[in-house]
Amino acid sequence: MTDAKLGMQHGRLGLEARYPHNPRYMAAFRDGEAWLLHEFDKDKPDDDMLPGGTCDMHLDWWGV
Repeated sequence: MTDAKLGMQHGRLGLEARYPHNPRYMAAFRDGEAWLLHEFDKDKPDDDMLPGGTCDMHLDWWGV
């Protein structure tokens, strides 16, 4: 297995980086980690789960 494939696999699995001084491994690890975080964000609810009766008009209008 190449450094890049191993780094991508470790990043996608959410493991710690095993070879932090290897640049090819770390570049692929960061890509795998970004993919994993994107997968987590896909399951996030659309709203911010404010308690019932809370006015979020400011958030809707200004996007803050």
